[in-house]
Amino acid sequence: MTDFNDLQRIISDNEDIPILIDPGDEMVSLYELVMEFDVGEIRKPRHQRDKVWGQSKRDDWIERIKNKKLGAPIGVIVTYQLNDGSPSPRWLNDGYQRVSATLEYLANPLRHNDSESKAIKVVKATRIPKQHRHYENHDDALKDFQNINKGTSLTPYEYYHGVLAYMDHYDNLWEEFIKRIHSVIQKYKSSFVNRRGGRRTGRDTEHIHLRDDYAIFLRFAKREKGFINYKVSSTKIAKVDIRKIVEGNLRELLKGSNIDEMNKVLNNLERLVDGQTALIRDIWVNKLNEDVGTSSNLSLYRWLLHCAIWKTNNNIPHDPWELFLEKALHYSNGTTSFPQVSNGKTLRGGSANTGSLSDLRKIARIIDVDIFIYYDGEIKRINKSNKNLPGIDESHVLPFADYGEGETVPEPSLRNRSRGKAPMKGAPSQDRLFS
Repeated sequence: MTDFNDLQRIISDNEDIPILIDPGDEMVSLYELVMEFDVGEIRKPRHQRDKVWGQSKRDDWIERIKNKKLGAPIGVIVTYQLNDGSPSPRWLNDGYQRVSATLEYLANPLRHNDSESKAIKVVKATRIPKQHRHYENHDDALKDFQNINKGTSLTPYEYYHGVLAYMDHYDNLWEEFIKRIHSVIQKYKSSFVNRRGGRRTGRDTEHIHLRDDYAIFLRFAKREKGFINYKVSSTKIAKVDIRKIVEGNLRELLKGSNIDEMNKVLNNLERLVDGQTALIRDIWVNKLNEDVGTSSNLSLYRWLLHCAIWKTNNNIPHDPWELFLEKALHYSNGTTSFPQVSNGKTLRGGSANTGSLSDLRKIARIIDVDIFIYYDGEIKRINKSNKNLPGIDESHVLPFADYGEGETVPEPSLRNRSRGKAPMKGAPSQDRLFS
């Protein structure tokens, strides 16, 4: 298959210069299209996701094109070229999963009990709608790719990948650097740190963790002392300002930096990850006497890395930090849940949410490790919608000035003000009067 550098050489030598094809819609042979893709005449742009169809879905696709009587729609293939005054190859903006599944069928027809000649006949006999478009740049193609896939199984990681892929100097500087971010943070996931399962699919979770890699790097590189929540745990795509997503944050950081500076930062982060992982492993096996073949789950481990960066950025001493790790691993039993017990009742408590430290203060209180006496950052109240009746406040059970955000209950405003900064002696009544 022709690679990108070879294609650029061909263009520069003025041989077989790609022709700018007029935009339009037409019916084409699926065989002709996949062959053009196979030899590099149609290329996969950076924002296209990798192969994500499972084997059963690839098999279903082949059955659909083999059995035309099924009448199932086969979708549209979308290609584009850049109309920027320079020779442009054609790029595949939608249809990569179908194209790659068809190429696999042609390479291994025996899987479907077909001969090589039968597979070629099947694919040649398939006609498929193709739309061809022009864009001034890949960013515009990315926007259409996002619109095409909105509401489908595209994950936020796949949807926003182009934000990084089309930044300046991505090919020669930042692509390998971003790959290294992932390798530094994920080096332990298949050895010490094990998955304990969950409701999300493997692909969803994997992509959440890839975005969390960016969040861990950003928290360290920007030396954040607060409790910023990088919203990476959703599997749904929401329309938000690019500057507010983790990929947009990382792009802005890298744009204003040079590669040598960022490599030094990543080297320091790698040392922190190595050291903290060794400490967590030692506590798990030697202090908590857990089986050496087990571990905390991957999401808790990642959350503890965020906490370790927060600890480093705020110069929290080692002894209280190690006590925090020991109690956190013991109390949660290696999961992300920290239930709160009050008056014999188990309440929701805190949660080690991926990319977020919003519950760190609550969890430290639940496990009774006061690491915040060493913290000099400003704690801000979270604005909450007040659905209480007039004259009723949403009061903190423990003083906000000492403990920050925590459990709240409705309480008459006069009682709230007369108590001042004292802790609540007993939770007030929560009948309909206060709701």
